[in-house]
Amino acid sequence: MQAHTPLTAAVHQRATDYVKQLLGTERANPNEPNLRGVPPLLIAARSGDLRLFSLLLEAGADINASDSDGAASALHCPCPSSTPGHTVLHLAVQGDNVDMVKLILAKGCKVNAQTNEGASALHYAMDSNLEIVGECFSTDASLRLHASHNSCSEALLEAGADVNLLDLSGHSPLHNAVIEVRDLSFV
Repeated sequence: MQAHTPLTAAVHQRATDYVKQLLGTERANPNEPNLRGVPPLLIAARSGDLRLFSLLLEAGADINASDSDGAASALHCPCPSSTPGHTVLHLAVQGDNVDMVKLILAKGCKVNAQTNEGASALHYAMDSNLEIVGECFSTDASLRLHASHNSCSEALLEAGADVNLLDLSGHSPLHNAVIEVRDLSFV
């Protein structure tokens, strides 16, 4: 049994011309997931291929699509995770692909979409860039970041990401960043 549809296989292989053919003359469904529940757009997001990602969007791929069982992470993330419910935004942030994050946000994705464990893309962005924590405290609970430290976080915050959104462990994005920091002298 094949794990991929022809389109998800072509996206996985970054076969741009074949993807164009499948979406054009073959009329492949840009939202049909592979047998593991991963839609083509998530595969393109994880690969970081902005051209393939844009082709799928132009063909009508759902910007808010998510994987059904965590397979997008397990198959395409350098640090596999079995967390179900990743969206293209989660995967673009995990890949630190700022251009793709900005495109996804411009296309109107749900900036506060959560995985099945409650993690938002901002949770992931804060996990990956601990240098910014010292700039993250203010009395109104808003975050102010240096753009040079974490452009994904900045883009998410500008798009209205909720800094107080809790995951199932009860952690906010800021909490995720702080729990990894050993020197809290800046607080």
